[in-house]
Amino acid sequence: MCIVPVPARLAACWFGKTQVAFACTIAVFSLQLGIALGIFMIPFVVRNHENLADIGNDLSNLYWGFAVYAAIAAISVFVFFQDEPPLPPSDARALRNAKRLNGAEEFWPTIKRILTNKSFILLWNSYGLICGVSTTFGALINPLYVSHFKTGETDTGLLSLISTILGTLWTLAAAAVLDRTKKFRLVATAVYAFALIADALFATSLIMEIRWMAFVMGIFFGIQVIGYPTIGLELCMETTYPESEGITAGILNMAPQFYGTLSILIVGRVLEAYGHKVAHACMCGELTVGLLLTVFNKIQLYRQKANKVTAVYNIDPQKALMEFK
Repeated sequence: MCIVPVPARLAACWFGKTQVAFACTIAVFSLQLGIALGIFMIPFVVRNHENLADIGNDLSNLYWGFAVYAAIAAISVFVFFQDEPPLPPSDARALRNAKRLNGAEEFWPTIKRILTNKSFILLWNSYGLICGVSTTFGALINPLYVSHFKTGETDTGLLSLISTILGTLWTLAAAAVLDRTKKFRLVATAVYAFALIADALFATSLIMEIRWMAFVMGIFFGIQVIGYPTIGLELCMETTYPESEGITAGILNMAPQFYGTLSILIVGRVLEAYGHKVAHACMCGELTVGLLLTVFNKIQLYRQKANKVTAVYNIDPQKALMEFK
């Protein structure tokens, strides 16, 4: 979890205003790819032995392999990776560096400013809700799907694979659109609405036992929720600018852990006690609340405003820093 805040800070530190969303998307995807490759490798390394000691040896080999790879990566970063480029990649980054040089970046005052930012609090909850529903969907897809379609085990695996591939392509396309248009709130609201519609239609198709429709809507839902984290991170960077990207992204990524755990516990218990219809209603309810929070969240794009203000002040960081907020 310590590496989760890295993509947003890395993109803001090294890439200009027309590249930052795309760079953040690639970094987020690299995390997902690493997790997927790790899961993919496990069955090939850890075999199903009769002797538990043999399974323990396989697990030991697996973890030693992960440890060696992580050590090589860490040493490579310490030796070869620069903290920052020689020159800021954007005017907003130049202002951010000026603020840090002025001694305005202290940990606890930064935390206080972030937690009293109303737009950030609304974003924290809406981000957590959609990621929480995504986690619940992944955890409960088998019991939800197979209970309606008795031979649906292979469908769920294929559904997840196609969702990941198409979701990645959609995320890259959305990032390119964001870099060009800067329509962060519009794209975030549209993705949230599509996720809600897809989840509702997925539930309807399961209840009516329309297999092809359930498969298609499951993929469509997966595409939306896979693409949302990059959008949420970029909105976070905009509304909390010029605060530290590492701190703000770290706090934001606490939301999926909180809401994911809570959603799985609640929806899982509801599924056992009241059945599939009420469980689907709970997930749709979560997405509805998140959509309303997104719609009514009047996020200010402070980082974009900083880039514009520096042009007015002929890129004078001290004057612009006082003006843009």
